[in-house]
Amino acid sequence: MKRRGFTLIELLIVIVILGILITIVLRVYTGPVTKAKILKCKANLKDLYIACYDYSTQERSFPWAGDDAEYWEHWALLVKWCDNGRKISPEKFVCPEFLNKRVAKKDEETGEWELGPENVSYAYANQICSPESTGYLAADMDVRIGGRGQGHSGVIVIVPCRGGVRVHKLKEGEDWESVCGRWLTRE
Repeated sequence: MKRRGFTLIELLIVIVILGILITIVLRVYTGPVTKAKILKCKANLKDLYIACYDYSTQERSFPWAGDDAEYWEHWALLVKWCDNGRKISPEKFVCPEFLNKRVAKKDEETGEWELGPENVSYAYANQICSPESTGYLAADMDVRIGGRGQGHSGVIVIVPCRGGVRVHKLKEGEDWESVCGRWLTRE
């Protein structure tokens, strides 16, 4: 008895059905994971805002490392002020969507956290501000659009100077610069 193999059409139908099933499973699986990462990011930024607010009650402004400082230097100032990371963990400075950022390590000799651009994924205000200021204090540094970027897909998590954390869903024609560039620096 001669065995008959699959015809090309049968094989294509099986491949299409498998592709549809894989797409459905991936959508069901990635939705909750993405939402969980946004919630973690929001929690990070809320904790950072609280630390900045505490800083501002003593210093009368949010942490400011100087006009020529980069975004991460302002955050490093906050870590130092927060009892060298005892009051705010350096892991709070890394958004779960950023794969090329790693949590800061402690220098074994000095005992201080070595916070740098590779350890911070949140942009910072581009001028001295306080809880009474308008504009933004911090936000995600990147957004994934069309498969490019590292941040959350199509949204930016933002902390206004006056408090709270909000998720800005990008509209047609918007990008990070058009939403945050006026208030924040990431360089």
